Amino acid sequence: MLQPDYACAIIRVGDAYLLEQRGADAQFAANKLTCFGGRRETDEDSQTCLRRELQEELGWQPNTLSFACSLWQDQRFIAEFFHCELNVDVQELNFEQGRNGILVTETELAAAQISPWHRAVFDAVHQNINRVNL
Repeated sequence: MLQPDYACAIIRVGDAYLLEQRGADAQFAANKLTCFGGRRETDEDSQTCLRRELQEELGWQPNTLSFACSLWQDQRFIAEFFHCELNVDVQELNFEQGRNGILVTETELAAAQISPWHRAVFDAVHQNINRVNL
């Protein structure tokens, strides 16, 4: 089964999303908001990767993950995105050093400075589209 390079979480917190605020020195999406997640290791499927990444980045793992959208560029399977609910208080998260989270409401989402790839996924998900081709 073909696996993506990355796995990412669309984390709901009530009527908001928990997004990562990337710093100015970030290698990718500097000064932009992105979903939490990361690069998949060779022996992992995307859900295993995402659970590992969320544990590393937030000190937390979701109870359940449900498929949201896949992100492609030509024939390259870039990322798989999953929906999940934060089942603890945001204050209980243990952000990895150098990582910062921000809550963005549905209303704020349209104007938020989200990275282009993640913006494309959010737009698709809100239109019930489960595949994005860049």
